[in-house]
Amino acid sequence: MLIRFPRVLVSLAALVSLLGSSGCADDQELFIITGAAPLDESCGVDVGTLMIQDTLDVSIDGGFGLGLVVENLQTVNKRSNTGLADDGELKLEYAEVRLTPSNGNAPVGLDTAFEVPIATTSLGSGDTLGIFVQVPSSVTEALRGSVAADGTLITLEMGVVIVADRTAQVANGHLGEVRSREFVFPYTVCNGCLVGCVANCGMATASSCIEDTGTDTTGTTTGP
Repeated sequence: MLIRFPRVLVSLAALVSLLGSSGCADDQELFIITGAAPLDESCGVDVGTLMIQDTLDVSIDGGFGLGLVVENLQTVNKRSNTGLADDGELKLEYAEVRLTPSNGNAPVGLDTAFEVPIATTSLGSGDTLGIFVQVPSSVTEALRGSVAADGTLITLEMGVVIVADRTAQVANGHLGEVRSREFVFPYTVCNGCLVGCVANCGMATASSCIEDTGTDTTGTTTGP
């Protein structure tokens, strides 16, 4: 029997209502990150379930990353003279990542700003897609050496900007690069707090952890 660890979730409708009040540049309003989403049991992004925070346990042999729900808010221009079926289509290129520890002191060896590749996927006008931003293993290693196994907790904010490319000129946007607004997601980082966690999908986070309760090892010993 597999039991998932608890995680803090919020409905898609509720989170969209929280994000809709701020104004940004035109392109940023047309290409948005709706929220963060956990991985499902097949390791795909579960776009129907959003998270407002997650926990990373650096004692677990695994990495971490962030599932994101992105949306292209452009509409198909039926009067377009580009000859394209959808001149608002976006091609996802890469993610810009910014890491900010709560104490303001970055651990030795921690890259606080970097770019990571993402699947080069097309996102049509009006479409929503789940993508995954994988954090380099060097980040986990740097954090592992800075969080003591004595109950110490730190908060790590992960800011993400998704960069896409548009090859057609349309009335409500510009030619070329399109950048989302920065989406900031908080992680609680610990060393040993997810006891009994198995890193499903290779992710050492509460949202991906499962506990295998199928075998009772109480009172037993291991060995040859």
